[in-house]
Amino acid sequence: MNTKTNHREYRSGEDRRKRKIPPLKYLLFGGRRKRIRRKEDENGLIILDTHGPWVFFLAVIILVLSIVDGLLTLNLIGMGASEANPLMSYLIELDPYIYFFAKCFLTAISVIILILFRNYRSKIFRVRTSNLMPVVAVFFILVIFYQLHLKFQLAVSG
Repeated sequence: MNTKTNHREYRSGEDRRKRKIPPLKYLLFGGRRKRIRRKEDENGLIILDTHGPWVFFLAVIILVLSIVDGLLTLNLIGMGASEANPLMSYLIELDPYIYFFAKCFLTAISVIILILFRNYRSKIFRVRTSNLMPVVAVFFILVIFYQLHLKFQLAVSG
């Protein structure tokens, strides 16, 4: 009896589980990595390619709040206020449209980075990056309330 079979080896020799970052096609078009499955991977950098509705909701909220912040900033500058951030102040002086585009672009890139690295746990602060998205949203809300307060103060005094 012949125990030797003629079969073809389909494996490349590379262990796909060692890859921490999924291929770009999974990030763009969706994949199956929804959560970290191994205990030893919890403290490492694992990028997931499927995210829940809560992450999408927070991302949209942060982007909308950033747009509101930018519009309120431009409105306050029109009323005589000044921008505290030197980079944004320079961009406003250059062109308000460039400022607004840069603000939205930088916020979008930051949100994408927070989403990609949402499972990273900082060894120094012992906090997971996913906990930063709600903090960013609350920060924007506080800034908007402050801007509305300034707008009211400028309207009353002006």
